[in-house]
Amino acid sequence: MTTTTLAPVSPGARLTPVVVSVARRLCTLVVSLVILSGVVFLALRVAPGDPARNVAGISATGPQVEQIRRSLGLDQPLWSQYTGYLSGLVHGDLGTSFSTNQPVRALIAQRLPITVSLAGVSLLLIVVASVVLGLASIALTRRLGRRWERSFTAVTGLVASIPDYVVGTYLVLLLAVTTRVLPAGGNASAAAFVLPALALALRPIALLTRIVRTEGLAAFDEDYLRVARSKWLPNRILYLRHLLPNVITGSLTIAGLLFGSMLGGTIIIESLFAWPGLGNAVVTAVLNRDYPTVQGIVLVLGAGVIVINTLVDVVLGILDPKSLVGRS
Repeated sequence: MTTTTLAPVSPGARLTPVVVSVARRLCTLVVSLVILSGVVFLALRVAPGDPARNVAGISATGPQVEQIRRSLGLDQPLWSQYTGYLSGLVHGDLGTSFSTNQPVRALIAQRLPITVSLAGVSLLLIVVASVVLGLASIALTRRLGRRWERSFTAVTGLVASIPDYVVGTYLVLLLAVTTRVLPAGGNASAAAFVLPALALALRPIALLTRIVRTEGLAAFDEDYLRVARSKWLPNRILYLRHLLPNVITGSLTIAGLLFGSMLGGTIIIESLFAWPGLGNAVVTAVLNRDYPTVQGIVLVLGAGVIVINTLVDVVLGILDPKSLVGRS
C-alpha cells in the first residue's frame, strides 16, 4: 500500500488569499472615495446660490463678483474644476476655504481630533453599555421568559426609533436647562461630553443590545455552553468566561457598521451642542457655499467610515480567515 505524503503549505501560500482580499478592499476604498468626491462636487454646484457673491458681500458690484469668481476658478467648466480638485487630492491638497482663505487641510487638522474624541467616547459607551445590557437581558429572559421579552422588545424598539436630534433636544431640556446638572454645549470640560455622547449613542445601544441578546440566547443551545452549564458553574463565570467571548465578535462587527451612521449624526449633534468639530464646521461651510471646505470635510468623514468598516473586516479576517476570504 502506497502512502502519499502531503507537502507542507508555506506561510506565504496560506496568506495569499487574505492578502488578495485586503487588496480588493483597498481598491474599493479608492473607488468609493472617487465616487464620493464626484457626488459631493456635483451636488454643491447644482444647489442654488453663488459662492462668489457670498465671498464678495451683498454690497459688491457685478465686476467685483466676476473678478472673485475668476480668482476662485468658478468660471471654468465643471470637468476642469473637478480634475483640478482630484489632482489636488492626489498631492494631499484639499483646497483653500472660500470664506477664510485658509487651507482646508489646516481646518480639518484642527477640528478632526475634537470630532474623533466625541465619536470615540460614544463608541466606547455603545460597546460597553450594549454588552452589559445584552448579557443582563439574557439572564432576565431565561429567568422571566415571555413577560420580560415583550417588555424588552417594546422598550428597545421605541428607543431605536427616536432620531438623534430629538434625543439631544430632550437631554438638553432635562439635564441642562431644567436641572442644570450638565453643560448644554461646548467642550470646555469632561462633563460636556456627556450629553452629546448620550445623544449619539442611545439609538445604537438599543439596536446592539437586541443583537447581543439574540446571539447570546442562540449560543445557549451550543454544545460548549451545555457542557459548561452541566458543571453547575456560577452565573458570573458562565456569562463572562464562556458566553461573552462568543458574542463580543459580532458586537464589534455591528459597532463598526453603526459607527458610519454615528458619524453622519455627528453633524447634527455637533450643531445642537455647539461642539467645535467637523460637523459644526461643515454646516457653516454649507451655509456659506464654501465648496472646498464642504468637499474636504465630507471626504474625511466618508473616508473614516469606509476605513473603519474595512478595518473591522480585516480584524475579523485575522480572527477567522474564512470570513474574510469568503466575502472577497
